[in-house]
Amino acid sequence: MRAKAPKTYTASFVAFLVMGAVLHIILAHLGVESASAGTSWGFHLWLGIAAPIGFTANLYSDKPIAAFLIDTGYQLAYLLAMGAILGAWH
Repeated sequence: MRAKAPKTYTASFVAFLVMGAVLHIILAHLGVESASAGTSWGFHLWLGIAAPIGFTANLYSDKPIAAFLIDTGYQLAYLLAMGAILGAWH
């Protein structure tokens, strides 16, 4: 794992940059201009897109539901944070 760590962290960073860029485009189209509105839209995108995709993936894996809850909890946290930052940054 240590040998792969730099590539994994770099790929994760790029993936989060892409997610932030797309979230910025969505929030701009919606006219979001506050942290609270950005957070709200981050939650709605998590609820309608990220959580169902993660749940479906969990159904087809042999992982316990706790793994889904942990993974989707992280997704919720970073979508809320990105939404708040991008919403306030208009």
